[in-house]
Amino acid sequence: MNATETVTEPTWTRVENATLYRGGAFGYSRTECRWIEWVVKPYAQYTAATHVKFVEKGKRTARGFVRCGIDSPFIILKGHGHPKDLVEVWKDVPTNDPNFTARQTRHSCFSNEWDKEFNAALAAYLDKNPTGVFLTALQDTKAVDERIAAREEG
Repeated sequence: MNATETVTEPTWTRVENATLYRGGAFGYSRTECRWIEWVVKPYAQYTAATHVKFVEKGKRTARGFVRCGIDSPFIILKGHGHPKDLVEVWKDVPTNDPNFTARQTRHSCFSNEWDKEFNAALAAYLDKNPTGVFLTALQDTKAVDERIAAREEG
């Protein structure tokens, strides 16, 4: 690049009142956002990483993350009031002591089962509750993608 060339910074896309579902070690968490914005641009050795910034509903401080490759799956839905837990994380474990209750997660940490169950539950939810989908960066999303495409066509 010589001195006369200019580098144009990609434009951030911003939406108000949205819900972010983000994958983690044990399933997906929901965050209702006052605003959320994203852009695809280089990050470290990645040529196309998704940068996401948001402010949670009722808070002032912006938070964010960068999605590189297939890690950090997430989806952004229009509006608030979507279910907190689309997939049940915990199950009760029987014990010998009636005064003691034990719980464990249904799948191991970072298991692909979390993605499969979330995608199936999200597809069923979108069938019953039409809502806008601003951005999807999920894994194995055939069922979810079909719902989004059908809504855009109809």
